[in-house]
Amino acid sequence: MPFKYLSLSSRIFFSLAFILMTALIVFSSISLYHIKTRSHTQNEAAIKKELSAIGMSVNFALRGAGTLSPSLFTDRSRTDAIDLAASSSNIGIDIYDKNGTHLYKASQDYQSLYYGNDSGIPRTGQGLPPSVISSLDSLGGTLRIKEGSADNMPVIGFYTALYSPEGRMTGIMRILYPEETYFNASDITPLREKLSLTLIALLAVSLIAAVLIARGITRPIKRLGDNMSGITADRGQDIEYSGVPDLRPLVNAYNSMLERIRESSRKMAQSERERAWDEMAKIVAHEIKNPLTPMRLSVQSYLMTFDPKAPDANERATELCSVLIEQIDALSQIASSFSDFSRSERSAHGSCDLSEILPLAAGIYKSRYVSTEVPSRPLYVPLDKTAIVQIVSNLIKNAMEAVRSGTQPEISITLADDDSGHAVLTVSDNGSGIPEEIIGQIFNPSFTTKSSGTGMGLAVTSRIITSAGGTISCRSDKEHGTTFTIILPLLRGTGPVNAEK
Repeated sequence: MPFKYLSLSSRIFFSLAFILMTALIVFSSISLYHIKTRSHTQNEAAIKKELSAIGMSVNFALRGAGTLSPSLFTDRSRTDAIDLAASSSNIGIDIYDKNGTHLYKASQDYQSLYYGNDSGIPRTGQGLPPSVISSLDSLGGTLRIKEGSADNMPVIGFYTALYSPEGRMTGIMRILYPEETYFNASDITPLREKLSLTLIALLAVSLIAAVLIARGITRPIKRLGDNMSGITADRGQDIEYSGVPDLRPLVNAYNSMLERIRESSRKMAQSERERAWDEMAKIVAHEIKNPLTPMRLSVQSYLMTFDPKAPDANERATELCSVLIEQIDALSQIASSFSDFSRSERSAHGSCDLSEILPLAAGIYKSRYVSTEVPSRPLYVPLDKTAIVQIVSNLIKNAMEAVRSGTQPEISITLADDDSGHAVLTVSDNGSGIPEEIIGQIFNPSFTTKSSGTGMGLAVTSRIITSAGGTISCRSDKEHGTTFTIILPLLRGTGPVNAEK
């Protein structure tokens, strides 16, 4: 996964881990380099000290010789002294004259290890390269040369000049060392192992520290994100933070935003209430004004033309009373509709068996128009009987009013339950259907397509159902009529035990 797609905590962890691991590896590499260099320096100093001692022994054995020649090494006492110096140091010694001619070889058995045919090292009887002689003659001291390899072992040769008591160079002494002896890796092996273990331990501690640091940095951000994801108009919690100062402005901004949301929510709720009351007042005023207007006109006309002696005086009074009673009934219906709407949420407190109440509610209407299909088992929902009767009556009434003139109403009511623990009630008719452009408005208060009525029936029905935790939906077709589908949650442990549930 690309680095840019990782989470913030993962980025911090991998960045810290990379930095720490790089720092530890660089530190370990530098430490090993210095340790190895120091070991080489110490080994070289020890070898030079050993060479100096061997040189002194050889010079002592060759004392009194002005020049070196093969006859000088026929003296047993001289060769024994050189062989003793070679065997005591477990090395081989080659003696050359100042012209590079080989004169003597001490510890023949040991030295033969480094004289393979392909070694590249001068064998006994071979002279020294002129470059070695000239370097020692001009520089003096000890010359170190990597000779090649013998038996797959790199070999280093140390050349030192031999001097007479007068200080003249009389010859050259060569000592061969295996490179592994010179560098002596075994000296730093335990230290390298300890350093490796320390590096592994530090890496483990560094990774744990990186995890803790990453979590410590991202924990407030994650908490802030969790709180922000849970913000609603009526829910949200302030964050009290006293950790990293860099995150404090973000936390303060969140708390300030949350307070603004609360204030905005309060203002919005107040505005919604005021708008709802304003809309309701307009609806009530309009609905009340409709019956009052014909009442006023009827009374005015009656007063203007009333003649107690007219033969039709009683008939006109009766007609006026009929008009007034009709309009008063309309006012009463309006008041009842708004009263039902205000009480609709309170109808959700209770329970009843839909399988029992539904046929009774539908039986109020003519049975030849309405057919019901309900299961034999009880289905309890969180609505009282009055609410169920009101819902069914409103839907049947709307269905019968939607049927075209001259067509016999066919209204079907079906009740069932699904696997998710809900009761499903459908009411279908063969009416003219609802236009698609207004089907989304039919549950709004005061919305109606009829010339009479308040338009509160479906609004009351919808409010009763939603207050009980249910839903109501509508599907309409001009050819096949309209179907209302109501889904209500089933109650458990109320009324008789449902054997199938």
